Amino acid sequence: MAIELVPDVTKSGFLANEIRITAADTTTGEVIERNLQLTFKEDFRGIWLEGTDEFGDPQAIVILNKFGKFLLNEAIAEQPKSWEGEESWTKGSLNVI
Repeated sequence: MAIELVPDVTKSGFLANEIRITAADTTTGEVIERNLQLTFKEDFRGIWLEGTDEFGDPQAIVILNKFGKFLLNEAIAEQPKSWEGEESWTKGSLNVI
């Protein structure tokens, strides 16, 4: 079962079932690449990475942009004045969900 905070994003965004990570060591400059089997979703609200842990339990990382934060605030009834201002976002808002 996939973890979803918002409706399906495949109709208005980008969806992939595998991602490639390229990283360079800051000391040696050595570059590594890894292909990961997980779901990557991106749309106007942010980025979702979904997969399973070593026990097979579903896990997700959600990175919201300013508009995604605004929608989250609306969903938990924190009625911000504007999605333009960071002051409308509180660090404890995700704890409510």
